[in-house]
Amino acid sequence: MSLMLRDAQVCFPGKGKRSREHALTDVSLQVEPGEQLAVIGPSGAGKSTLLRLLATAQQPTSGQVQVLGSDPWAMASGARQKLRAGIGLIQQSPPLPPRQRVLTAVAAGRAGQWSRLKSLLNLLYPLDTANITSTLARLDMATKLFERCDQCSGGELQRVAIARALYQQPQVYLADEPVSAMDPVLAEHTLTLLSREARQSHATLLVSLHNLELALKHFPRVVGLRDGRILFDKATADVRRQELDHLYANEQLSSADCGPGILAQNSKPKTNKPRASIPRC
Repeated sequence: MSLMLRDAQVCFPGKGKRSREHALTDVSLQVEPGEQLAVIGPSGAGKSTLLRLLATAQQPTSGQVQVLGSDPWAMASGARQKLRAGIGLIQQSPPLPPRQRVLTAVAAGRAGQWSRLKSLLNLLYPLDTANITSTLARLDMATKLFERCDQCSGGELQRVAIARALYQQPQVYLADEPVSAMDPVLAEHTLTLLSREARQSHATLLVSLHNLELALKHFPRVVGLRDGRILFDKATADVRRQELDHLYANEQLSSADCGPGILAQNSKPKTNKPRASIPRC
């Protein structure tokens, strides 16, 4: 088992009269090695918390978590740090130091696999420039090798974060809205590349996405998350329009969120008053 959650809950201190806010409630999920799936849901559904939980960046309030066959919170901190070297976390807004060069930012992907001395030497003089350049080239970023991160656009920073994860060569990729700052053509290219690279290395890939068209097109399995709970977990081909309507109830979505023909077989003419739901595609 690559990833496993059983009745996992994550609670944060509440506001006002509520003592606790439930970000995730009774979440159970199993992901096999090499599997690829998308997590979809409205804003505030708990998608980022779910990925942080699987990345061992967030400890569960209750329930069980297993990552790469181990319980990360039953380990000593040093062992947990070694486990994280096998997890490539790609964040929507990568926490990259503004003055850091793109070359150094990508090289940091292997810091967890190197000794402290080698990591310090790499900060002074990058040790693997050729392979880092090759990794950036796959994302059309090779010309940005020596640019500072604060000179990159939002979409370029997301590609730097993806390049860092690819260079890391983890067993699990966890990507939180990795293409949200990219134009549609670039987002399509980047997701295709990430999926192909994970498949070739037999790595697990779990991606959270707002864009339904990308999620339903690129991933064979989809998990719908709302209010911290899993509403459905099934093969993409089996997802029905009614389930998406329920998932995004009261959400305003543009037609760009749903590609032409997606789930058309599940559409039925409606005679009642239109409500806020998935647009007809």
